[in-house]
Amino acid sequence: MSPNTLAPNDILTDDSYFMWEFNARMKLARKDLLDHVLIKPEPAVLRENPGWKVADMKALAVLVKLISSTYQCMVRECESAFEAWEVLKTFFAKKNLHNRVQLRKELHEFVMETGASLMDHLLKFDELCLKLGAAGDSMDDDEKLVLLLGSLSSEYDDMVRIIEAHSNVTLLDAKEMLRREYDTLQKRDKKETAFTAHAQRNEPRRFQSNRGHRGQEENRDRYQTSRKGKAHATVIKRVGKLFAWNVKQHITLEAHKAESSGAINDTSGLWHARLGHVSTKKIMQAMKSCDGISRVVASDGGVCDGCARGKMTNSPFSHISGSEVKTSRPLEVIHIDLMGPMNPKSKGGALYVLTFIDDYSRFVYVYLLAAKSQVFERFKAFRAMVEKQTDCKIKCIRSDNGGEYTNHRFNKYCADLGIIH
Repeated sequence: MSPNTLAPNDILTDDSYFMWEFNARMKLARKDLLDHVLIKPEPAVLRENPGWKVADMKALAVLVKLISSTYQCMVRECESAFEAWEVLKTFFAKKNLHNRVQLRKELHEFVMETGASLMDHLLKFDELCLKLGAAGDSMDDDEKLVLLLGSLSSEYDDMVRIIEAHSNVTLLDAKEMLRREYDTLQKRDKKETAFTAHAQRNEPRRFQSNRGHRGQEENRDRYQTSRKGKAHATVIKRVGKLFAWNVKQHITLEAHKAESSGAINDTSGLWHARLGHVSTKKIMQAMKSCDGISRVVASDGGVCDGCARGKMTNSPFSHISGSEVKTSRPLEVIHIDLMGPMNPKSKGGALYVLTFIDDYSRFVYVYLLAAKSQVFERFKAFRAMVEKQTDCKIKCIRSDNGGEYTNHRFNKYCADLGIIH
């Protein structure tokens, strides 16, 4: 089997050693060659068992096939599978103090972002624990449980409190409880479908609309009303997708057919809004050149409220008098605030909006962030930019004292620069 036919996790690369090490052991075990990388052969064994050397070369060949060409040079001079295995372990799983400190620091700073996948978070957490154990600094399950619960986002605060209230909860139990909570949150986020999607097809007279029949409520998202001698009306309510009721077939999922039951008044005004508030002439052109646009009644009467609002102008805001501004130059006071998390995310994956407002000039700087943890780095970049461009220094910042502004790192940075917060 050539390396090109192997799965990505089977090939050793820069940051895949811990996954690769497990997969390599399993492949060697399947070929009855695992002992060749775990046991150092003694000369006496080699003399008494000539077949060991042959099997050892097979184990070495398996390892070399599982290593990317970048690292094959590291084991080129190795004479046994055990020697090659130890060379790779020494290089990738360093057991020095510096490596242990860095892994501990990474594990303690490991925090789940709001809206992130819990399963991905758990996998990354387990990987960090494996790296730490391979570096000679294993943790017991109780310590892992404490770090895991502390790394979760605020979405899981209720579940964390429940786990904390239980005695003798194991790490596996906690993970299972968190997975169930994750599944619950995922289901809650899914929008419920309209009731018409659940109606059975070809069920006769499920909905009555003949004259003289009383109106009835079939579901909270649809009401039908009917009065004897009066016009019939069907109102279809749905935020998001519109599921229409087709009178003949009882059910349809095509919103544009709802006009047959009176749910949509397909006028030129509606198409005017759909097409971005274009003129009546453009609507008629679209109707002739596009499929799916039903024939509408062109009308120039009336004023579109949206167009009128969009074309309105406002007088300039009055300039703030000097007595109302307490600062005398830019950057004396910066107002900082964070909004979010937003739902849904922006196209760039941002969940938060960070604003900096200069008290003197009222100039506003806006930044989009993917996580709260980016506030500190963004503030550092903002400070460097505005101080360089204005030749002024930030003297004071004002915030709502949120955790993103009052942590040790942020406070120390401000104290070192003499910024009052």
